[in-house]
Amino acid sequence: MIQEKLAECAQATFSLANKPARHTIGDILRKAHLLAGEPYQDGKRRKPLRVVSLRLEKRLSTWIREQD
Repeated sequence: MIQEKLAECAQATFSLANKPARHTIGDILRKAHLLAGEPYQDGKRRKPLRVVSLRLEKRLSTWIREQD
């Protein structure tokens, strides 16, 4: 899927006001192996991420599992 289609898909799937920038999509694709890796799982990051929206977090998690 090309980056433009991925941006449109992300906008529709997550009800975003704007499509993610092409650069953002590219960064995510280039760093996918890092983002799915050990440091980003189970709170093992040096500076843990804070969940702002539990509902969004659950929807994202479900969507990611469906893509696998």
